[in-house]
Amino acid sequence: MAKAIQRKVRTARIQARSEPGRCRGPQDLSRLELECMKAIWLEGAVTVLHVQTSLKEKRPLAYTTILTVLDRLAKKGALQRVKKGRAYYYEPALSFVESRDTAVAQLIDFYFQGSIDRLLHYLRGPSRSPVLSPPSRSDSVRSPEMIECLL
Repeated sequence: MAKAIQRKVRTARIQARSEPGRCRGPQDLSRLELECMKAIWLEGAVTVLHVQTSLKEKRPLAYTTILTVLDRLAKKGALQRVKKGRAYYYEPALSFVESRDTAVAQLIDFYFQGSIDRLLHYLRGPSRSPVLSPPSRSDSVRSPEMIECLL
């Protein structure tokens, strides 16, 4: 399993370096842009109205706000935009898998010094359950773990 993750991480790093004017993944996108991309990837949203409808429950935003975000995503190279009649249709130019692989590679590089073994050790750790119990502020301030990671 670790070898498969290492291959994906290496591939994501190479792709990020080899295509300079192209959106490389989540590091190039804001939270709202990622939410719009998620609507396009997972919901199959293709127009501004589809994206707005998909985000409506979590983030009720104006049509023009979504239009602006999708326009930015097209300029960044994350989406391709085609005009059909009076509406623009959007397709992802950045795949979900490629984006996820890049995000995981960056997470491993930043928080675990590029070591997948450290990530796996962290995830298996008996004393923590990352999803159920987030660390308290006092646990994270100047902890040896944080200092080692940031150095």
